[in-house]
Amino acid sequence: MAAWVAAALFAARSGQGYGWGTIRQTCNTIRMEHRRSKMPDPTLSMEVRDVMRAIRKNKTDATKQKGAIGAAEMRLAAHFAATRRWPWGVQEWAILSLTWAAALRRSEAVAINVDDLQIGPDAMTLLIITSKTDQYGRGDELTIPRLPDDPE
Repeated sequence: MAAWVAAALFAARSGQGYGWGTIRQTCNTIRMEHRRSKMPDPTLSMEVRDVMRAIRKNKTDATKQKGAIGAAEMRLAAHFAATRRWPWGVQEWAILSLTWAAALRRSEAVAINVDDLQIGPDAMTLLIITSKTDQYGRGDELTIPRLPDDPE
């Protein structure tokens, strides 16, 4: 691949709305494939470096994150789960409400076992074994209080 082709590819991807990380990953993939096949690396050229520098400089937009689920969406999910005619609706609601109440990440929610939950009269205790923010793997214990209108 010629250097000008790589530079044109990166500029085109930038124009199509690809993020900086995706364009950089494409550049690294091209670099690694050329090294594996023992061909000259086009990403080391000044053309490509200038294009990449310009893209990085112009890609200052923040990441597009989804908003958090609010109380209205939770009520809609509860209604949807309650209208289902099979037990999975109740299970889905339980997982969704626990994830929302404890503000868990998806990876934390799917790692929960029944043994990690202790339900008491005033609160529920949840043991998080692994977490993205727990780098040393110590675990964390979350207490989720029972709301006044919660059924027993």
